[in-house]
Amino acid sequence: MPFLGWSPLFAAGMVLFVIFREGPTAGRWVVVGLNAALAAVVSAIRTVGSIDAIASGGHVVPAVLALVAVGVVGLVAVVALVPRVRDLDWALLTSLGALTYPLYLTHEYVGWALIEVLHPSLGRWGTLTVAVAGCLGLAWLLHRCVEEPFHRPVRVWLESRLEAAGRWMRGVVRRPAPARAQEARVRARPATGLRPASVPGSTRRP
Repeated sequence: MPFLGWSPLFAAGMVLFVIFREGPTAGRWVVVGLNAALAAVVSAIRTVGSIDAIASGGHVVPAVLALVAVGVVGLVAVVALVPRVRDLDWALLTSLGALTYPLYLTHEYVGWALIEVLHPSLGRWGTLTVAVAGCLGLAWLLHRCVEEPFHRPVRVWLESRLEAAGRWMRGVVRRPAPARAQEARVRARPATGLRPASVPGSTRRP
């Protein structure tokens, strides 16, 4: 089961997006449920051992962590599919949503480093507070200093390159194969400077 990793959670999220975009079906909900169950099993078997190996304090209860995994899938389903929740237009939620990807990139290693350094002096709750605040602050800096300045220019550059490549590929595909072969022969034929010979039987008008 270790090979699954976090893939059940990613898969459940992708299927929830399909439900949001194209509508629910029984099969899609079955896939969401199966991935939620897999996430619970992986959390109870694999993640508990990983946390106990590096964390101090009491032993993590597998059933609690399994319920947390299922609860996360359910929470994402509510946020994505319940109109009253999905359509909330709060500036705070928009700001927090902008931090999700940089927080995803940095929270694990930065968070564990802060916990390891600060726990002996600050204790459990002080360390948790500083680690969460530090990861959120770093995510905000990445969003403001990297994502916002470079997102639009990089997107425009990438879209222009992809459009140019698409035009070139469409031109290659649409060109008939005999025409391409003839063009290759013409390019390979050495220039002699001579006019082409007349075809027997042809007539030329004065």
